[in-house]
Amino acid sequence: MLVTLSGYILNYVVTPASVHDIKVVYELLEGCKQSVILGDLGYLSSELKKDLEQEGYHLWTPFRKNMTGAEGHNNWKVMAMR
Repeated sequence: MLVTLSGYILNYVVTPASVHDIKVVYELLEGCKQSVILGDLGYLSSELKKDLEQEGYHLWTPFRKNMTGAEGHNNWKVMAMR
């Protein structure tokens, strides 16, 4: 589901539970005018981040706790927005 920071639904895609979030990200972003995207751990992928940057989007996802730099990167205020 794609929502604004205030919770207004912009777009959504219904898929079977077996479909990974990354598989439908481009369908989800169709017509999206926002350039900064806050995602959950389901969108954590360096390849996806690079691909979206080429499309004009900046994807922010939290790091896993065991990843290098997670403590400095995982700002609780940003994480509360997504």
